[in-house]
Amino acid sequence: NVTIVADGQAAVDAMAAQKPDAVDLFDVVLMDIHMPVLDGVAAMKAIKQLFDQSDVSARVKTIPIAAMTAHALAGDREHYLGEGMDDYIAKPIRREDLAALLQRTVPQKPGAAVRQPPPVARMQASGQAGAAGPTEIVARRNPMAIPTPEDTLPMLDLEQLEDLRGLPAGPDDQPGSGANGLIDLFKQKSRERLRVIASCLVDANWVLLGDTAHSMRGAAASVGFPRVAAACKTMELAARRLSPVPGIAAVAQTGPLPTRAQLDAQYEQLTRHFYEAEAALKEWLDSAA
Repeated sequence: NVTIVADGQAAVDAMAAQKPDAVDLFDVVLMDIHMPVLDGVAAMKAIKQLFDQSDVSARVKTIPIAAMTAHALAGDREHYLGEGMDDYIAKPIRREDLAALLQRTVPQKPGAAVRQPPPVARMQASGQAGAAGPTEIVARRNPMAIPTPEDTLPMLDLEQLEDLRGLPAGPDDQPGSGANGLIDLFKQKSRERLRVIASCLVDANWVLLGDTAHSMRGAAASVGFPRVAAACKTMELAARRLSPVPGIAAVAQTGPLPTRAQLDAQYEQLTRHFYEAEAALKEWLDSAA
C-alpha cells in the first residue's frame, strides 16, 4: 500500500497520525526534497523531532526516511545524509534502484522471498541515423537547429516508456481506460510548464523558473524524455545561480552569472527538444499499436 501526500507538512501530519500499535505502519518514507509548504529536509527534521519528543514505539522511531530528488548533482547523497536523511534515491526512479533501497531499509519478514523486478530488454532511441527498428523514428530533427550537449543523449528512453504505456493518469482511472493516460498527462503538463517558463523569463522570476524547470525535469526523466530532462537541468541550474533556494543543495559553479540572452537560448533549445521528442513518441506509439 502506498500513501501519497501533496506537500511537506502533509507528510509530517501523516507520520504524526501513525498509531504505535498499528500493524500497517509505514515501512519507509520517500521524501521528495522539493515540495511546497515544507521542503523535504524541513519535513524530515520535523518528523524526527516529533518522534524524539513523543512516546512512540521504537518501530515508529526507526521508520527510515529517504531523500528523493531529481537534482542528482555530485555530492547530493552526502549532503542529504548529512542533513539527517537515512538514505537517498535519485530520479528518475528505476525499479532496480527502488528494489535496492527497500532491501537496505525495510526489514524483511522471516522467510519472505525478495521479489526481483522482471527483466526488460533495454531499448534506447539514440537518434542516430541508420538505426534499425523503432529507433529509426527518432532520427529526424530540424537540420537547421544548433547542436547542443543534450543532442548526444537518447531522444526517448523506450524502456521507460514501455513500462508506462497504458498506465492511467491518476488513481481514479482504470488501467487501459485511456490508451496512454500517464504519458498524455505528462505532455499536457509539459506544455503548461513551457508557458510558465516563458512567462518567468519575461518577468525575471528566477525562483519560479527554477521550480518549474525542476518539476518538468523530474517528470521528463521519469517518463523517458532524456534530452528534455537534461535541458531542464541546465535551465534549473542557471535559475538557481540567479536566485538560490534555501533547503536545496547549493549549485557549485563559478564564472559569470547566466545572462537573459543565454536563458532565452536555453528555453528555445528546451522547446525544440520537447517537440522533437513528442513527434518521435507519436511515431513510436503508432508503430507499437
